[in-house]
Amino acid sequence: MTSSGHETKYLIGILAAFSAVGPVATQILLPALPSIQSGFAIDLGTTQLTLSLSLLAMALAQVACGSWSDRVGRRPTAIWGLVIYFAGSVICGLAPNIWILIVGRVIQGAGGAFGIVLSRAIIRDVYGPERSAAVISIVTMAFVVAPMLAPVIGGILTDYTHWRFVFVFTSCVGLLVLALVWWGLKETRQLEEHGDEGTARLRAIDLIRQPLFLSYALQCGFTMGIFFVFIASAPFVVVNILGHTATIYGIGFVIISIGYVIGNLISARISERIGTDAMMLAGTFLAFLSAVLFGGLLIAGYWTLWAIFLPGAMIALSAGLSLPSAQTSAINVAPEAAGVASGITGFLQLAFGAITAQLVGILTTTTPYPMVAGALIMAVLAFLSVLFSRRYSFSQVNRRE
Repeated sequence: MTSSGHETKYLIGILAAFSAVGPVATQILLPALPSIQSGFAIDLGTTQLTLSLSLLAMALAQVACGSWSDRVGRRPTAIWGLVIYFAGSVICGLAPNIWILIVGRVIQGAGGAFGIVLSRAIIRDVYGPERSAAVISIVTMAFVVAPMLAPVIGGILTDYTHWRFVFVFTSCVGLLVLALVWWGLKETRQLEEHGDEGTARLRAIDLIRQPLFLSYALQCGFTMGIFFVFIASAPFVVVNILGHTATIYGIGFVIISIGYVIGNLISARISERIGTDAMMLAGTFLAFLSAVLFGGLLIAGYWTLWAIFLPGAMIALSAGLSLPSAQTSAINVAPEAAGVASGITGFLQLAFGAITAQLVGILTTTTPYPMVAGALIMAVLAFLSVLFSRRYSFSQVNRRE
């Protein structure tokens, strides 16, 4: 589907804002985690559930909302997602104990997932397979500014007011984006081309059984796993181990976000020219080198902010290079079920993020070494996934010839 009315900066702005609400909710809380831990007098593992279970909810919701949007349309699915997100934010802000806070975070995370899935599916609806990777990169660059500032805002709110004001902020963001989507987003899915619920489920099963789709989706998952290993552990390393404030962590996170912006800038400019396979290979190899550098600096005794945030920025840059191409390649395996493909890909990304965040977060108590080990393992797996997809693609081409 193409429409000159949709090919505007206004559509890109709406998609950027919509896809940002989930990442903002995740990253704005990070500087507040040590305060939540001390405020509720709970252990680190329980505190970490506010992050990992939220990510898991986002992962599961992506599968459901992708299939739902293929059946009933992108616009109504988007509106319901933002309503759920707002409700979760309100529950978090009023939570009297850690368990209600966790429930609110799960609801908030589920609502935040809708924007991540639907923005990619809408881009595929409007721009087609040729331009999708470049447009996804542009949208990512546009909305990454908000998650980049989110830890700074979260740190300032935590240090100078109270961590509950973090959720006042996310509630306001949810209402603002809901207004934008309600008045500015038109339906992009041609519903008459899509089958019933059973067909959608069959397509999901078929997609998972396709080695090429699975290799692309797993690469997205492993790459996101590297990123979440870092963001789950870094707040405790910076605040509890190195002794800095939440605001300092938030400012340092800007460096990481700049790396992600640069990666997406490069991807947007050259992905159409050199191809998605080359972008994925370059990005995952850089992630591996960054993880090695990270470990080398810490083993050498450089337990400083720069030794943490500089390799973290390189890891983010590598994700900016590879993720748009991997996401586009996964969706293009089955363009007639773009919502389902986007949902499964998003599920794997956040599922790996949730698992690695919880495990590494629990282990990160007195040293940053678990963070290094987790990043290195995820980087190796992401690189191997790219090699498999390239080998499988070449073998398929040779069989056809």
